Amino acid sequence: MRSGARDYVFKENLSRLRPAVEREVRAAAERKAARVAQGEYLRRLASIFDSALDAVVTMDANGVITDWNPMAETVFGWPKSEVVGRPVADTIMPQRYREAHRRGLRHFLETGEGPALNRRLELDGLHRDGHEFPIELSIGGTPSGHGYVFSAFARDIGERRRAEEAVRRLAATVATSTDAIISADLNGLIIDWNAGAERMYGYAAEDVIGRGLAMIVPDDRLDELRVAIDRVIRGEQIAQLETVRRR
Repeated sequence: MRSGARDYVFKENLSRLRPAVEREVRAAAERKAARVAQGEYLRRLASIFDSALDAVVTMDANGVITDWNPMAETVFGWPKSEVVGRPVADTIMPQRYREAHRRGLRHFLETGEGPALNRRLELDGLHRDGHEFPIELSIGGTPSGHGYVFSAFARDIGERRRAEEAVRRLAATVATSTDAIISADLNGLIIDWNAGAERMYGYAAEDVIGRGLAMIVPDDRLDELRVAIDRVIRGEQIAQLETVRRR
């Protein structure tokens, strides 16, 4: 074969190979971009996991802890290095919940039914030092190549419970006080009226809720009422306001 003919055949083969080479180069670039994107996505997930304000605990289908974020360390008192690989039931659940947890997990894996999943539950958690405390808990399950991965999100609601109890005690004190105790909004509309106020002014609560405070203040004292409301709106405290009862 003459040299010119050989050059022609070689160039012809190159022209046929070029599209295939270009496809491989593009595919390799796309795979690299996908790996980079996946890496960035995983880093974002890790950042969210580590900075979450809820305790986040993940476990496998055997009920064994597989991950544990910093807030879980704060809430439950266990460092991550000591809990990964431990049964979640024996670590953060009071004894009375453990058997029900195991039955529920088996039932879900066998039937796909999980009444406790994707709901907000209020129950007690177990701290490392042995004391129990109220938590709000939600659990989700995600299929994986190894069965299921479960994620639990928990927060300590002890402070909220204490605040709610304080409100209940205060409400009971107001309701049973022999003094007239009246609450109003910043528009001067009555929103609460206790038994003492009923006795003093002669109005039942249902007759005054939603009406203006002016109904119990004499006309010649209305300016004092307006000044007092304006001071409250400005954030000032009024230790005492003397007025005359209007009945």
